[in-house]
Amino acid sequence: MEQSGIPVHIPEYALGKWERQSQQLKVSSEYKKIFQIFSRHFVRQAQDIGDQKLKQEEEVLHTLIDWDSQVNSSKGKQDDWQYTEHNQSQ
Repeated sequence: MEQSGIPVHIPEYALGKWERQSQQLKVSSEYKKIFQIFSRHFVRQAQDIGDQKLKQEEEVLHTLIDWDSQVNSSKGKQDDWQYTEHNQSQ
């Protein structure tokens, strides 16, 4: 905009191209289903390869699965897709 004579002030704290502000964690019921299915697969694979270091990732999955959506609801916002049981391969 400098070419048109309008000065543009860019603050020093401006976010980078790929950065975003933090948001409250929200886990919809559809994502909980996905995380539950993936968690079962993830735990089996970790056991099969004997990697105990994957416990931290397993805990993150359980945090997402157990997240209380009622307390932290998105007030009417929904995912842009719906999970259905027939998509499940197990």
